[in-house]
Amino acid sequence: MISTPAEEDPTRRTNPQEKPKKSSSSLSVRLDEDMKPRSFLYHNMEDDELLHKAASMQQLQDHISCNPALQQNSTVQKNSSRRLQAKIAFLFLTRQALPLQALWELYFKGHEGMYSIYVHAHPNYSFPNVSSSSVFFCRSIPSKEVEWGGLSVLDAERRLLANALLDRNNERFVLLSESCIPISNFSWAYEYITKSQHSFVDCYDDVGRVGKGRYLRIQHPGRLEPEVSLNEWRKGSQWFEMSRELAMIVVSDTKYYPKFKDIFCQHEPCFIDEHYLPSVLNILKPSKLANRTLTYFVFPEHGYAPHPIQWEPEMITQEWIQTLKGQNCTYNGHREYTNCHLFARKFSPETLEPLLKLAPNIYGIN
Repeated sequence: MISTPAEEDPTRRTNPQEKPKKSSSSLSVRLDEDMKPRSFLYHNMEDDELLHKAASMQQLQDHISCNPALQQNSTVQKNSSRRLQAKIAFLFLTRQALPLQALWELYFKGHEGMYSIYVHAHPNYSFPNVSSSSVFFCRSIPSKEVEWGGLSVLDAERRLLANALLDRNNERFVLLSESCIPISNFSWAYEYITKSQHSFVDCYDDVGRVGKGRYLRIQHPGRLEPEVSLNEWRKGSQWFEMSRELAMIVVSDTKYYPKFKDIFCQHEPCFIDEHYLPSVLNILKPSKLANRTLTYFVFPEHGYAPHPIQWEPEMITQEWIQTLKGQNCTYNGHREYTNCHLFARKFSPETLEPLLKLAPNIYGIN
């Protein structure tokens, strides 16, 4: 509930069953608390409560826009003025440490107020070597254990999105892993993402055994219908970038998520992270998708491999990093030939030293 009862006026109560009306002043007290930016990430909310609170952020904004009294309320106006520059929320889904942390520190340097960081690690890991001056200090969210290819991967992604949505200045959301690196400078990435008319969610129709084949291997696959039909089934990389609008859809979904959870993920690994977002968002908001990811990776050319190639130090050169940016993609309806990727994976911890040597040329920062 957003509101609290107004003070009772006996002269206005003609019916003892009538409930007191809600005043804009009492609403503003709760709105004041819910609209404040969060400077720390610890909370004791369970997932259901967290997702509900994140989804309610949009309801609060809609409530204000539809209520003239609240629009004129000085407390709400003051909170609205707090909204400064739109931020990109960087969501790190990790197992334990961030071995490439020093590279990310350089990447974010000098851009305070333009980004937020959220880290979902193993619940027993506490990042003992992160100093108080680090951009990653106290940026871990309450987490749960994640199993590769399982439902818990999607749950962790939704958990990251929900925590980030609690800061209403976060307008765009990027999912990354501990083996990801940035391959362009922050300013360029910020402009590229915030000016995009689409969200970079990888989405394509794969008729093979690891695409539609996974749908058909479900026991009684028709049980996913009518929510998701075989023709609507899509596949894509889990490494997304999305707008606040799409993030709200993901955390507030109570229609598609139960079907994926109870039917598609009866047996794990189910690889829900490769199918839920592409399928659901393609059903609900197809025109909002770029149908590609901003994160470069490559699988071995021959045979099926569950994981992409891991890059080692001997591969690291400035010329090679430049090739990872890709070519021949579409951006805001126009063909883009030089900048299709802003991030890349999968980099081993040993690549940190050669990457740091290239950082001045890649990011323009010593």
